[in-house]
Amino acid sequence: MAKEKPKIFAAGVVLVKKTKVGKKVAVIHRPHREDWTLPKGHIEIDELPQLAAVRELLEETGLACELSHPLPSRTYFKDEDLKKVYYWKASLVGQDTFTENDEVDELLWASKTQLKNILTYQEDAEIAATALEAIETTPLILLRHAQAEKRIEWSDRYLKKPPIDTVRPLTKIGFSQVDEISQLLHAYGVKKVISSDASRCISTIAKFATEIQQPIHAYQTLNELGWEANPAPALEIVAKVLADPLPQVICGHRPALPEIASFIQSQIESVDLDAALAPGSMLVLHRTIHNGTISIKNAEIINI
Repeated sequence: MAKEKPKIFAAGVVLVKKTKVGKKVAVIHRPHREDWTLPKGHIEIDELPQLAAVRELLEETGLACELSHPLPSRTYFKDEDLKKVYYWKASLVGQDTFTENDEVDELLWASKTQLKNILTYQEDAEIAATALEAIETTPLILLRHAQAEKRIEWSDRYLKKPPIDTVRPLTKIGFSQVDEISQLLHAYGVKKVISSDASRCISTIAKFATEIQQPIHAYQTLNELGWEANPAPALEIVAKVLADPLPQVICGHRPALPEIASFIQSQIESVDLDAALAPGSMLVLHRTIHNGTISIKNAEIINI
């Protein structure tokens, strides 16, 4: 018999807060189920799991967060259907002010030793303990620009004599991807924006840069023409960004991003990296930087 596939999908977070007596995890009480568990909820149709995790935390607790690396998922039967829950480690952003609601009537911050006694489900305690034991990471995101006009259509529109390729624009679909891209960059707490100077890249991340009130650090060396001429200057930029613990995004192009990922993997200890991304998709690298030593502990591809 083939292995049964999940029919229900949910997403949640292990929300960690640093206190004077060590790290603690947010656990919630659901009166309708009479249990203590981790914040989580159903993924809506066409919703990305990462965004569902952030949304569910806000809806259930009133708290905001920034995501860190993914944690082990949990699979179990709910009634007769198999359910899979995706989890991310997350850090508290803003005020620690719990808002009681119909779903959740109480929130406690529990230490590692308290988790087993408070949480109703052993699997929740194990996932939470994993988050507390994990080394701190900071994200570096390799983002391929949103969908742009195809070169042949761009050329035909200008009777085979188009302007320079760096001004080739996004399509309607590309512009529709921008909002979700911005939400994801917010979810990972990105603080600095690096980009190719091509219009399709700038258009992809301009909304987000405006929202966080930060400039776009745009480089000719990261556009397709600059990369083809000489990739070395672009890789120098990548090396500096890699060593900077600030959460950052690099928005670039299909020819360069896979080679940038290969360069990173060749320079430091890293899991396997694959940046052959579809338009608007991203590779999130979860880095540790300790005493000048950088490593990539986890990587996740998010397809828009």
